[in-house]
Amino acid sequence: LTGSGRIIAEAQDVGLEGAKFSTGRAVEPGVPVLLRLQLGDGRVLECKAKVCWSRDADGESTDFGIRFLDLHEDEREFLRQFLESA
Repeated sequence: LTGSGRIIAEAQDVGLEGAKFSTGRAVEPGVPVLLRLQLGDGRVLECKAKVCWSRDADGESTDFGIRFLDLHEDEREFLRQFLESA
C-alpha cells in the first residue's frame, strides 16, 4: 500500500471491477494500492487500485474492498475467463 509499506492479504472475493481482501493490518479507505493479484494458474495481474472500504472483521483481522483503476483490456479478459472457470 502506498505510504504504509507492503501488505500481504488473502483474496476473499474477486470480480471484474475489484476485490475483497482480509489482512492482519488496519487499512484506511481512500489509500491508493499497487495490487499484485496471483491467480491459480500462476499468472500475476498487476494494476493500480484504491481502497473503497475497510472494516474490522474479528478483532484480529481487517476486511477491505478495492476497485481496480487501470486493468488493461487483455488483463480484464483473462480475469473474466479465470473467474468463469473457477
